[in-house]
Amino acid sequence: MVGTGPDHEVATRLKRTYSSVLGKRRLLGIPPAPWWRQRWTKRQRKLLGKKPDQVVARLTGRSLDAVRQQRTAGQIPGRGRKQRRWTAAQDRLLGTKPDKVLARRWGRSIPAIKTRKSLLGIKRRDTRIRYWKKSELALLRRHSTQEAARLLRRTPLSVRAARVRYHIHDPIHPRFRKAPVALRAGG
Repeated sequence: MVGTGPDHEVATRLKRTYSSVLGKRRLLGIPPAPWWRQRWTKRQRKLLGKKPDQVVARLTGRSLDAVRQQRTAGQIPGRGRKQRRWTAAQDRLLGTKPDKVLARRWGRSIPAIKTRKSLLGIKRRDTRIRYWKKSELALLRRHSTQEAARLLRRTPLSVRAARVRYHIHDPIHPRFRKAPVALRAGG
């Protein structure tokens, strides 16, 4: 194995450090493998896409990464994976519903949905954001922070933030209370 490829690739394959592979190769008196890239022959290129990448790597004596890179550079689809085309209707639905729902509906993986959205320039929508409805804001005016959080199934922190944002005071614990009548009259 030592001397069959660049020392850093051999080290990666053997799960060793670069220096240990370099030292072993020198100890055995094996010259370094040519550092320049070997050209792909026509026979080797014909294997791409017809056999799995791992088999092609073994047959050609190249790394798996080199095989994948050559295959994708030639726009050759991988073997064993059926590439299903995206329909225009599917493209229109991307970003309108959560990725998990669309993935289940179409029988695709969530990463496939995310990749397609990225390719089309569809921005990621954060489905965890819940905007405040008017009815929920009305509830904030009638209940304490803790009670509103429980009723709305939100955190007390989000309820307090909404109170600040929409200038809604807590009816149970108002910050500024009117002074008693006796103090206001001056006596």
